[in-house]
Amino acid sequence: MAKYLFLLFTISSFIACKNDKTAVVEDTDKKVVKKTIPVSGQFNHDDMTFTYSYDKSKDETKIGIKGKSEETYLSSGKVIKYFFSDLDADKKDEAFIVLTTAEGQSHIKSFSILNDYAVEIFLNEVADAPANAKKTFTSQYGQLIEKMEVKTPDNKVIKKEMRYNLVAGEAGYSLKPQGWTKEQLKTKSGQYKTGMYGKEKYYNKLYVNESETGEWFVDIKVKDSKTERNVCEFQSIGEFINKDLFVPLNYQNDNLNGVLQIRFVDQSVIVYTQNIQNGSQMAEVCNKKGNLSGNYSKLKVLYEE
Repeated sequence: MAKYLFLLFTISSFIACKNDKTAVVEDTDKKVVKKTIPVSGQFNHDDMTFTYSYDKSKDETKIGIKGKSEETYLSSGKVIKYFFSDLDADKKDEAFIVLTTAEGQSHIKSFSILNDYAVEIFLNEVADAPANAKKTFTSQYGQLIEKMEVKTPDNKVIKKEMRYNLVAGEAGYSLKPQGWTKEQLKTKSGQYKTGMYGKEKYYNKLYVNESETGEWFVDIKVKDSKTERNVCEFQSIGEFINKDLFVPLNYQNDNLNGVLQIRFVDQSVIVYTQNIQNGSQMAEVCNKKGNLSGNYSKLKVLYEE
């Protein structure tokens, strides 16, 4: 009897295991259905309503955005994807609508939502993409990510990734390639100081700060280490291009045509110019008493003049 029960238990266990394996195979064989959206439709986000209508004869989509106001935009292609992401860390999402043309080119329409008003964001491209380029758009770590694939005539696939930051300017919001994220930029503001240099013993103090309009204010003081008086002071407005801050030297002196470049490395900055011929201008700003260029270290505690 005991042998019979053991045999029955063994057979039952084998059947159960077989059924389990069959179930697993069936699960893995299921095809993943790719989610698609209609060529014309509507979606909502917070208090905003987005509508889009595709005209196949023109390969064109009309996008409507309704909040406290109602705006209409036209774009080539049909909508294949939309998503929301807070790129400027203001706790308000930006809207991104991805479209693809009949020729297969993908592009994006972006909107910043300010108090339930939609403002279009312009994408600053580094270079025009080839006609056969395939693009995908996502967001991560406060940046818009554009991934591009291009097939060469010899059937090789070249892949490229571009990252864009959301910045504010006089013309409104724009997405600029590469560079620091909004959160990283916040850490660049502050005071920096060089060590003493030259026979006369000078040292420099640099103050960098972002204005409410997105411009970067730069103030460099060359100091006499004995008297602590200012030998000279240079003030200008700079712009981030990629990860460097570019500052025109002619902001206060029309005779200067050089560009000051500020590179941020950890808790220090390097002030220099890429054009060696303009290097002397950083000394001419101070009538050759001191020099704006140099290696600056960030000060943990700000101090008064």
